[in-house]
Amino acid sequence: MGLIQKIKYLIARVIRVITFPYQLGRNAWPFWFFILNRKARKLFLQSPPRLDEIQKRLAEDLKLKGIATVHISELFNQDGTFEKLQQFTQHKLDGDLSIRGKRFLRSLIGDVPTLDFENPFILFVLHKKILGVVNSYMGLFAKFVSFSLDLTMPVGADAKPERSQLWHRDPEDKKMCKVFLYLSDVDETAGPFTYITESQYGGRWRRKFPPRFPRGYYPPAGAVEKTIPSQYFKVCTARAGTIIFCDTSGLHRGGYATQKTRTMFTAAFSSSASLRPIQFSFPQNLHLPELDDAAAYALSR
Repeated sequence: MGLIQKIKYLIARVIRVITFPYQLGRNAWPFWFFILNRKARKLFLQSPPRLDEIQKRLAEDLKLKGIATVHISELFNQDGTFEKLQQFTQHKLDGDLSIRGKRFLRSLIGDVPTLDFENPFILFVLHKKILGVVNSYMGLFAKFVSFSLDLTMPVGADAKPERSQLWHRDPEDKKMCKVFLYLSDVDETAGPFTYITESQYGGRWRRKFPPRFPRGYYPPAGAVEKTIPSQYFKVCTARAGTIIFCDTSGLHRGGYATQKTRTMFTAAFSSSASLRPIQFSFPQNLHLPELDDAAAYALSR
């Protein structure tokens, strides 16, 4: 380890020690919900989302299981949204692909993408159809913290799973919501997203392999399968256009593609209590379109 790496490591260790009491306290529910997220909770109560029956079902599934799925044509009523997203994705697939920190992943929009309303995925994920479900699950106005558009490459059946291909809990927040959209058909050979239902906050399996803030948690190999019955394993094989809402502080894995590629958009929402920086950049001359209160808060800094 070089001198610079050693210094960075020591600084990171010092920061973890200094912030540990806060990290411990902020993840106590009363402090997290009533104090750190006071403003977001108040705004949510002042402007609660008006959900249709499909959104109500998704929000309820999220609360009970930590995961909910729907096809985009059901949620957006065949309004052409998916076709625009497919066209944008195909244009990116035809260009140069970069490696996104993992040997099995290619980013279509860069490691730190720029917030751009010419990108149809931004309008998609900030739409009231999406934010209504996310905020109803969170019980507050959530922050939009990251997005990516990635091509998952097949690694072969003999490759050893690594990183996000392994069971883990995300470290961003006590309670959070990610939105995944399949842009290609995903079967068992294309690295389907897989989730342990009821492993979210308040769920049956939350205390098994609990998250270790602020670092998340990767259980030992084979431990999840030995501990949790198979009926709680949800393998999200699905056709293109499937949307997955999921609290990824729960146990999950994905991207272990053995034969076929998988194209997927991911967006993450967390609460204002999260200490993780936003994972995209704001352009200097950003002109925001007209946004409702929930979307405006999601983008507020």
